[in-house]
Amino acid sequence: MFGIESVDLEAIAVAVLVILPGFISMRVYSLIRPGDQPTLKDTVFEALAYGLINLGVMFWAVVWFFASTSIILQSALAALTLAIAPIAWPFVLDWLLNRLAAWGLLANRNKTAWDEFFARRQECWLIIHFDDGSKIGGRFSENSYATIYPNPGHLFIEELWQIDPDSGEFFGDAPISAGIILKPGDYRFVEIKSIVT
Repeated sequence: MFGIESVDLEAIAVAVLVILPGFISMRVYSLIRPGDQPTLKDTVFEALAYGLINLGVMFWAVVWFFASTSIILQSALAALTLAIAPIAWPFVLDWLLNRLAAWGLLANRNKTAWDEFFARRQECWLIIHFDDGSKIGGRFSENSYATIYPNPGHLFIEELWQIDPDSGEFFGDAPISAGIILKPGDYRFVEIKSIVT
């Protein structure tokens, strides 16, 4: 019923060469830098923009693809243009934007102070303050975890420690504890103390 004549091969080629790599780049970038979910309309235009940039940079590979008679070379060029390069560009862009921010040419890229602190992965003591005035302490280290934008405030603290109620100093880890998991509504605020080495 539907022959090959009914298929717009040019539209398929545009989708494969431009829109597909754009969507791949967008998806990878959203994993590196989570953010608000864009609307479908914005997603299509953004994917088109990323895809056109990819096509512009990788145009030499497209030319080689059509000029080559080697299936192996064509396969490698197709993989490079349609998958490898679109996956790599978000990492390049993120690195470049981080450098520009470090040089003071861009504003800080973290959405909140929470993100800025926990993105450093800095080992520290945390004191969690609750609404009733009680508090717990913990060591935030390499196996701990804090979520960032767009869902900040969730914490996994790998070691609970006892806190002296008078001095506020940590004096011993909590017995039989494998840590604690907290969500934003569980606590009032988080106090941070440096670990003196």
